[in-house]
Amino acid sequence: HKKAWEDAGLKYKGHTDALRDFFKKNAIMMLGCKELFVGLFSEHIPLAKVSKKITFKNLSIFLKDFYKETHFKKMGLLGFNPHAGDYGVIGGKEEKIMEKAIAFVNAFLHSKKDEKFFKKALKDENLQKELLLNFKGKGVYLP
Repeated sequence: HKKAWEDAGLKYKGHTDALRDFFKKNAIMMLGCKELFVGLFSEHIPLAKVSKKITFKNLSIFLKDFYKETHFKKMGLLGFNPHAGDYGVIGGKEEKIMEKAIAFVNAFLHSKKDEKFFKKALKDENLQKELLLNFKGKGVYLP
């Protein structure tokens, strides 16, 4: 219970925040059963701040880490905007970020590149383009 943590003087909003801090590593909140497994991209932040968190860098890191922890061969990505699938008629920024991150992470996962390259490519669009060119037609992990 979030209020109990607050009343106890804990600085964390939940287990994921605490684990992230204790182990000094990124942590992903995951919930699941045999039929459905969910990783939450934005956790413990007010709804008004969620759209600001959806960046190419943040989403790419999340998708890569989620795949590396689960090794699912097929994953879906749900958008924040309920109209994300309407091809930009209402909004569209989130959808473009999601498409770019999915393509980049797919290319990275199929490449023989290391984590150092991944971190560098997050900041360098030329490296992203080069990676995507080498990836064309090699299949995808993420839809």
